[in-house]
Amino acid sequence: RSAVLREAADRGWQVSFIDTGEFVLATYGRPPTTSARRLAIYIEGDGFAWVNRYRASSDPTPKDPISLKLALADPGTAVVYVARPCQYTKAEQRKGCHPLYWTTRRLSEEVIGALGRAIDQLKQRHGARRLQLIGYSGGGAAAALLAARRSDVELLVTVAANLDTRRWTEHHDVTPLTGSLNPVNYAAALRSVPQVHLVGEDDGQV
Repeated sequence: RSAVLREAADRGWQVSFIDTGEFVLATYGRPPTTSARRLAIYIEGDGFAWVNRYRASSDPTPKDPISLKLALADPGTAVVYVARPCQYTKAEQRKGCHPLYWTTRRLSEEVIGALGRAIDQLKQRHGARRLQLIGYSGGGAAAALLAARRSDVELLVTVAANLDTRRWTEHHDVTPLTGSLNPVNYAAALRSVPQVHLVGEDDGQV
C-alpha cells in the first residue's frame, strides 16, 4: 500500500466500494457520525492511464493520488475521496473496465453518470444537502461536468484541470478524447456556480 493510503487508514479513513451499475467506484473517507449540511467530494485525476504515448495501461490506479492528498489536507469533517472508474479495484469489481474508459472515453456519459450516481449515494449516506466538488486534472474536468448538471453544488474547485479537452489534445498533438464530453461546452450551465480554477505557472501540460 502506498504511503498516502497508509496515512488515510491511520487517520480513520475507510475504503468503500459503490456499485453504480456501469462501474464499481472506490471511495475513501471517515464514516459519517452525524448529518452534514455540506459534503466535500474530491475526485481523482486520470491516474496511470498510459504506459507510454501509444500504449494504454491495464490498471489506471494512480501512482501518486493527488486528489486523495488534497482530501486528507481538508480540515472539514465531511470529506470524501472518489476514485475514477477502475482505480483501486480488483477482480469482480472491475466490471466495465475497458481501457477506453481511462483513455479516450475518460469523460464519457457513462463515466460522468457513474460518478453522479456514486455522489448521490454519498450525499445520502452523509445526510448532506449541499456539495463542494474538487477535482485534480481529469478529475477537475469531471467535477465541472458534474456541477453543470446538478443543482446542489455550492462550490466547484479544479486543480490543473484540462477544461477544454479539444484544444488540449490539439495543442499536445495527442489522441482526441472521442466519446468524451468537453467541459467548456457546458460553461453556460456553470455560470451560477461559484468556482475556483487553479493552475501552475510552470505547468506545461495544462
